[in-house]
Amino acid sequence: MQDCAKSDFDWLTQPDLFHGRLAQDVEIPADYSAWLSLDGSMTSTIAELYGTPPSVAVHYSGHCTLTSWEADLIDNADEKEGFARQVSLLSNSQRIVVARSVVRRDSAAQSFLEAQQSSPLGWQLFKTSDWRRLPQSMPLISDSGLIGRARVWKNARTEEPLVVEEFFLRPMPGIQSP
Repeated sequence: MQDCAKSDFDWLTQPDLFHGRLAQDVEIPADYSAWLSLDGSMTSTIAELYGTPPSVAVHYSGHCTLTSWEADLIDNADEKEGFARQVSLLSNSQRIVVARSVVRRDSAAQSFLEAQQSSPLGWQLFKTSDWRRLPQSMPLISDSGLIGRARVWKNARTEEPLVVEEFFLRPMPGIQSP
């Protein structure tokens, strides 16, 4: 597991402290590359790897200030306010992934995120034809050095974007990195 202090997770409950950035210029450790290249559901993969479906701890769900790259990805560059849902995915009470999902404020996508409550977002996104995932996965890094990725989803009917950001707290078990 990456060395994480309590302060590494302050942004989960105080979303305006989030300062993750796109990491095109950062070398990703080989033992995390399997997470970054994962093409299926993170939630289903955690369930398979750890032998039980993950639980979801919702730390924050509400309006927040977006980073400039988040605002660009949700086609909201002229407005830096959005809506975020920030969670941890846990297996056997161990935090495996922390995630931040962002959408435009006061949108149908916001209503969709709010409706998830403590359900895994991935299960809903992958089981419905209402959402389609864009092909590009973008590597991320937090200020404290957590490795992650961002994926953009689009609503099939409204074309509203949803950005799912996932930060990995440990290498993927049992998977050989490419």
